Amino acid sequence: HPSMEFYNAAESAVAEYYSSEGYDVTMLGRRGDVIKFDLMAVRGDEAIAVEVKAYGYHNFVQKIQMSLNEMQARLIKYSDFGGVTRIHYFYVLRDFIDDDYFVRAVSYANKISSISGVDIKIGSLDDNGIVSIIWASPDLYE
Repeated sequence: HPSMEFYNAAESAVAEYYSSEGYDVTMLGRRGDVIKFDLMAVRGDEAIAVEVKAYGYHNFVQKIQMSLNEMQARLIKYSDFGGVTRIHYFYVLRDFIDDDYFVRAVSYANKISSISGVDIKIGSLDDNGIVSIIWASPDLYE
């Protein structure tokens, strides 16, 4: 299934991204009825729960609003999720196009990020399975 393949590649690339930033990364998978995040990235006393979203570009523009709304609903519950200090939503795109849709998606992401305190990263995956950041929400908390 091509989209599952892309998702798996995206998840691995995101794990690698946090590792290269000096985090210890654990793949979480499903843990009973605990809110599901994909990765936990820990560095010192910082513990980041990471949700990976992997989309073709046009799906991304349609879905970012939906997934960010879902994220806000989860946020209410996350404080008891194993000492998490931050949540990152990491969108990995296939076929990135820098157009008006992207600008709109980013302005929406920015708004949600500032309301919810969740960090949003948007990246693209190259042919070698390396993710590079296209956009990240402003770092409001350091």
